[in-house]
Amino acid sequence: MLILKSVLSTMIVLSTVLSLQSGVIKVSNEQQNDSDYYQDVVYIKQWNSVTDEQRYYFDVEVKAAAVGLSVKDYKFFRDVVECESVGGDNIEDRILVACTIINRVNDGRFGKSLFEILTRPGQFHCVTQDEETEEYKVAGSGSLESEWAIIEAYRRVADGTVPTDMLYFNSIGFDKHKFDYAYVGGNYYSTETPNEFTDLTVTEED
Repeated sequence: MLILKSVLSTMIVLSTVLSLQSGVIKVSNEQQNDSDYYQDVVYIKQWNSVTDEQRYYFDVEVKAAAVGLSVKDYKFFRDVVECESVGGDNIEDRILVACTIINRVNDGRFGKSLFEILTRPGQFHCVTQDEETEEYKVAGSGSLESEWAIIEAYRRVADGTVPTDMLYFNSIGFDKHKFDYAYVGGNYYSTETPNEFTDLTVTEED
């Protein structure tokens, strides 16, 4: 089962337990009165009733509901993943970029929300802020591959197949003050503590 957390527009926290096989949805009674909740239920039921091959092509609205994000945040996340993945069509690189960002959200030291983390100065080179409107934008736009990488990243973080302290990556080289985790698609990923996954995931540069 994939345990997801969703913050709806009314700021009510929706804790949703999804079984991708049975489609079971569990929510508390007070959450059922939220107007946006019912649309999320429709999307989630739609999500649980099909295979991953079909989910891959779902609209962003459905994918956002599946991981508990607003459509705006999901699109922004997707675009950042696309831009920060230097490995071209390497889906694994996109997934690890997304995992790193999700880990930062869960860690709490990098910002109070996904959007705050994605727009934090100096963190992601593709994110800029308009001086006049103060709106944030990402250079370029995302793809289906990056949308799906976010789904896979939430799954890996939920089932513990990536270290929770994999919080850093760059395209220059491993951080000498951290522990090497993986080199994928041109990005170097590091953890804060020694990890049992290192020998299995690090690949040699060509």
